[in-house]
Amino acid sequence: MAAKMKRRMSGVRWGWLLTTLALGIALALASWANYRSVQNAVSTLDIGQVRVFEGDVMSALRGTGLGPPLPDLDSLVAAHADTGLRFVGVYSPEEGLTTLGGTSLAEPIEPPRRSEGRDLVRVGDRIRAFLLSPPTRGRSRTEARSVLVVEFEPLVAGQLVDRAFRSLVLGLLAAGLLMLTALLFWRASLRREAEERVMEEQRRLSTVGEMSAILAHEIRNPLASLKGHAQLLAERTPPESPERGKVDRIVAEAHRLETLTTDLLDFVRTGPLDLQPVRIEDLLRKIVSEAGGLAVTLEASHAPERWLMDEHRMDQVLHNLVRNAVEASPEGAPIEVRVAREGDSLVVSFLDQGEGIPEESLDRIFEPFFTTRTRGTGLGLAVARRIVELHGGKLTARNRSEGGAEFRLTLEEKGR
Repeated sequence: MAAKMKRRMSGVRWGWLLTTLALGIALALASWANYRSVQNAVSTLDIGQVRVFEGDVMSALRGTGLGPPLPDLDSLVAAHADTGLRFVGVYSPEEGLTTLGGTSLAEPIEPPRRSEGRDLVRVGDRIRAFLLSPPTRGRSRTEARSVLVVEFEPLVAGQLVDRAFRSLVLGLLAAGLLMLTALLFWRASLRREAEERVMEEQRRLSTVGEMSAILAHEIRNPLASLKGHAQLLAERTPPESPERGKVDRIVAEAHRLETLTTDLLDFVRTGPLDLQPVRIEDLLRKIVSEAGGLAVTLEASHAPERWLMDEHRMDQVLHNLVRNAVEASPEGAPIEVRVAREGDSLVVSFLDQGEGIPEESLDRIFEPFFTTRTRGTGLGLAVARRIVELHGGKLTARNRSEGGAEFRLTLEEKGR
């Protein structure tokens, strides 16, 4: 039921995140589309403004035929200055640029060789339009005609583009803020879920620890008496007696129960650590040598000289991890232990040659009383992780791509 509820909450969280991201992306795309549509409409607006100026200039020139008296183009430019008109000139093939009004940008004015009647060229912050002038007196429509040169600032179009750009920026900021907020809330929900999971795990472990401590203390005294009497009985029973096997079985089971109670007490033990500088390489070499004839190699070329730890309790962890690697590997298969300093951390890796950890067990491998073996209490790795966490470190496990598993112990340097 809890797993089903967890999957449902995860689906809701992901659905909410994806929906919010989709809304943010849609808002950004809509803002961009609006900006592009305004940019595309600007050219049409410029053409419309050119037509207005063309009508005014043609009206001023009509009736003069570009001959004396010349029209007052300066007054025309001044009258339309608020709409952006800045310059009007007449270009004739014979005389060049004449009949000027206003001020042109300091660039050569070259009308296109083949004009289609209305040509627009952007010059700086202005638009320059080349327009065919009306026929002059005494010339037919087929003769060379003068070209009107009109320069104007696209004020209206510029205002529209500025507003569209501001809308684009605001839309992108809103979309980015929406998506960022969604991601922050999503991460916060994940962090909250992880914290709740840790708190639940701690509550469960606390309950298990209290029960384990009570059981271990209640069992230990009668177990010691049972074991002592069983050993005395074994000493008094001849080896050839048919009862000797039963007595030995009692002693062996008493040993196993004693180991279980010891593991339980180690698991719930939370006393202060006796932190001392320890030569980690020497400690590992002792443990490897105690493995006795097993193919365990130690790589310690990058090991630190000393590291602050509780030697007795860390010895228990390292012994457990070496034994775990040996038991997971085929008989005689090489086991590798690596120790090195990585930045401000001490890292000890244990690489076995076994079949690896089942994927469904990776998340539970360090849980108390969980084991994939037929024999064992399921407390060894749980005790090891607890001791490492008391040191402020981490103990993790993963399957290697080349086969086997790797247990990785990481301790941060104290005082950092």
